[in-house]
Amino acid sequence: MILDDTQIKAVELYITKRKIDFVDIKFELLDHMVCDIEATMEAKNIGFNDAFNITKRKWSPYFVESQSIWMGLAYVKPKIVIDKCGAIMKKTVLYSLAIACVGAVLMWFLLKTSNADINLMFYFLYKGRWVLFAVSLIILVYHSWNILRTKAKTVFGYCYMRQFSLLPLFTLLINQQHLSLPLSGGGFYL
Repeated sequence: MILDDTQIKAVELYITKRKIDFVDIKFELLDHMVCDIEATMEAKNIGFNDAFNITKRKWSPYFVESQSIWMGLAYVKPKIVIDKCGAIMKKTVLYSLAIACVGAVLMWFLLKTSNADINLMFYFLYKGRWVLFAVSLIILVYHSWNILRTKAKTVFGYCYMRQFSLLPLFTLLINQQHLSLPLSGGGFYL
């Protein structure tokens, strides 16, 4: 049995009242709940209100306020939002840690197997930090503008803004404190 527009609007209003802010989750939930209501009406031969109540009970655990370590414990939203955002954030954090570990191992391997001077590498990294800052800032502004231009609040847009908004500032953490300036003898010392 197909739901009419007023019944679909009732389901949409129910989802909106549950503080689902993100358009992609809202549409996904609406689709699943409407299909669930239609299937329940067909299988049990009951009316919309009874099927809607059954579906509300079935989906109620997904609307309970929740939090995740991946999102930060201060961020409290319905469980379905936390699960979606948390999965994205977890994947990004784990990939970032893996890339950092691989980079550290490669740097260690390079230092052990070659005559490369670590001070020289860090010196050039320090000198190029403003270029890294500018490039990361341009990328962030471009992507942020594209996300904000759509005016649709999505999980991926939110996670992107939350994860990468501070990225340009990390390039400024490269400091000269542990490096000595080049001496007249051409050496770099810690």
